[in-house]
Amino acid sequence: MAVSERQILMTSKKPIIEVALDDGFVNTWHFTKEFRRAYGRTPAEVRDSAASERKV
Repeated sequence: MAVSERQILMTSKKPIIEVALDDGFVNTWHFTKEFRRAYGRTPAEVRDSAASERKV
């Protein structure tokens, strides 16, 4: 899992499935599982947190 996927989720509106496929995953389930293992949060949680921080 590369740091760039986390950055993409935090800064773009690219769908999570598209980020997963671009990183070589075949589905969001596996991507989410590995992302959570690497960062302790799901891709959606990271994206939501980044969006909340931008609003403040």
